Amino acid sequence: MKYKNCLLNLFAIVSMAMMCVGVVSCGDDDDDPIAEISYNGGQGTSSSDENSIQVITGDATAITENSATLSGIVSIKKGKADVIGLLIGDSNNLSISSNSKDIKIEGNTSSFSETVTGLNPSTTYYYRAYSLFEDKYYYGDVKSFTTEKEKEALAKITLVSKDGMSLKVKFEPSSEVDYYYCGKGTSIRETTKYTEAKTFTYDELKPGQEYTFTVIAYTKDGKKNDPISAKFSTASSPYTNFLCYDGEFYQFTSAETSVDYDYTSTYDTGTNWRYFYLYISSYEFVQFSQGVHTWESVSTTWTSGTYTISDSWSYGAYNGKYYDGSKYYWFNEGKMTIKKQNGVTIVDFECDGYYYTKKYIGHAELN
Repeated sequence: MKYKNCLLNLFAIVSMAMMCVGVVSCGDDDDDPIAEISYNGGQGTSSSDENSIQVITGDATAITENSATLSGIVSIKKGKADVIGLLIGDSNNLSISSNSKDIKIEGNTSSFSETVTGLNPSTTYYYRAYSLFEDKYYYGDVKSFTTEKEKEALAKITLVSKDGMSLKVKFEPSSEVDYYYCGKGTSIRETTKYTEAKTFTYDELKPGQEYTFTVIAYTKDGKKNDPISAKFSTASSPYTNFLCYDGEFYQFTSAETSVDYDYTSTYDTGTNWRYFYLYISSYEFVQFSQGVHTWESVSTTWTSGTYTISDSWSYGAYNGKYYDGSKYYWFNEGKMTIKKQNGVTIVDFECDGYYYTKKYIGHAELN
């Protein structure tokens, strides 16, 4: 009887063991292996070969106010990674589907580094290395770094005001600067030293053009620093056809060419004239003209080319002037060009006023 009870107990124990094995087996069958994103900390393990891939997030080095160099290691015992990269974000919840920037590493290398630019000063960023291998993502640890505080510029160059022909620019040194040189252009002459903030107006410029302004600063330790530059543009015309002088824009509304023969001259001493008018209004205009001997013919046609404008009254010379409705302002010198493009006649001119008092710049597109 005791023997029989022992057999029954043994049978129960074996049955319970088999039930436990069955539960474990069912659990393995139901476990979904296609969860393609695996979070492994510093190490990932493939289902087929334990410890076959290892992803390590390296340190952040060469940190500046707007850049940093990030590194990582992807070690695979057998096979080759499909993708290797670095993820960057503003939180430590980083994955292939949650990041601010995904930097893919070119080539297939186990050890890599990448310099990230365009970062903001005094900002904490999170990053981690990752790899796509056999249809799964593997990640290294999440690490972070903080960019440096933005350094104070040795000099500030700011635009105070502008119009179509001038830029008013302020140059302001920092407390570290002993003295500085400044001017318009990418290369400036070191002639006049300045120690305090200065504001200069640069005029006789062209409308809608970009100009560079530069500072060369010498710090109190005697060091000559790299040039500091800024770019500003003059105002653009609100009109397609315009005259610009004193920095203001005036719209051309019409154009006309004409001729004037001198039939009253004696001994062929008179002058035949041809004219080219660009009208702002019926009483305000720009006029270009050319005078020839009375025995020479003139035409209303102004052909394509470049015309040199001067204050010469010699036969054949080209002259120009602006009329404001009550007074003429003659041009001292300049250029006027005419060209045809896609059936449109394009006129451009840039002329100095008499005795270089003003600059007159214009553009017209005539059908």
